[in-house]
Amino acid sequence: MLSRIQVQETLGIANALGLLDQGAIDDVLASFDAGSPFRAVLAVANCMHMHIKVDDTASLPRAALLAGGAVIDNEKDGYVKFACPSGMNLIFSSINVAQDDLRESPDRRRPRPFLDHVGIDLRDPAPAVRAAFDGIVAIAEQNGFPHSSQGGAGKAVFCCHVSVAEKHWVYPTRAAQRLAPVEIAFGPLVINADSSGCDLRPADPSLAAASPACGTRCGTP
Repeated sequence: MLSRIQVQETLGIANALGLLDQGAIDDVLASFDAGSPFRAVLAVANCMHMHIKVDDTASLPRAALLAGGAVIDNEKDGYVKFACPSGMNLIFSSINVAQDDLRESPDRRRPRPFLDHVGIDLRDPAPAVRAAFDGIVAIAEQNGFPHSSQGGAGKAVFCCHVSVAEKHWVYPTRAAQRLAPVEIAFGPLVINADSSGCDLRPADPSLAAASPACGTRCGTP
């Protein structure tokens, strides 16, 4: 089981490097609380990740991240994943990974770095893990959180050159504040070295969303 203390240590490194704000850290750590809607999936998760949008992945403080115990797990142009001993992995991208990215314009571009989403990774296909994954839909509804899904029925979900079987996306709120989307990914992580492209994170379905110019999947630059 993931350790809240160890996760906090990893996120503290990202905060000290100016890559993640304290508010985002507090929200993620609250997921470990007994009353959290995500507590059941965290209990069966293999790992988590924070996906952070940056201006340029080549300008990241790599030496400091590696000194903190991280290793580069995979990398493409505009995308890099640092696997951390705590199980809280850090992903950075400058490419489009969400439908929201396609609606940005030079004069309405969100300052980087910022947290694009939080990921909870359920790699084990065991029935109990599958049940926890399937239960997310009801949990989202009970809490009044918008929800969307990707994949299933044999259709994988791709991100750069990796894929998983299915994803649920939950868009939590607190009072009138929208928090970072939460991705719950189910199934083994499959590396597809000969292909790239991204099934973009769906926009919050409760908001009026413009149709993305290239549909729901875009290739990397």
